[in-house]
Amino acid sequence: MRNLLTFRQRLALIGGFGDSDYLYSKMKSWCALNGDIQLLCPEHPQAAIVRGAALRGMEGIAPSKKCCRRSYGVGSLQMFREGIDPEHRAHWNKWDGSKRCFGRMEWLIAKVTHPELLPSWS
Repeated sequence: MRNLLTFRQRLALIGGFGDSDYLYSKMKSWCALNGDIQLLCPEHPQAAIVRGAALRGMEGIAPSKKCCRRSYGVGSLQMFREGIDPEHRAHWNKWDGSKRCFGRMEWLIAKVTHPELLPSWS
């Protein structure tokens, strides 16, 4: 039986050393001899360092409060609440014999209508 999972080994050459043709050729040879490792080198390898630094610097200006524009939830089969849930939505669970209710939502994230009430996360 063949192994269905395959793992690809990759090595990225970035920064100042990424500009060296000599280093690239030596690394390419080494990768071929050591398990056919794929050597990656972007067109402008020094730009990866600059982009990373810029992204790191922008973290300081990220918003300290975030608000959700919609509520998110999933429909679930929850315990039936006598006198609250309509009887036509009742269902008996065959696994544990409990009475459950179809059509109830379990809210995971609530919509925020007043962002000024949110706590600061900074």
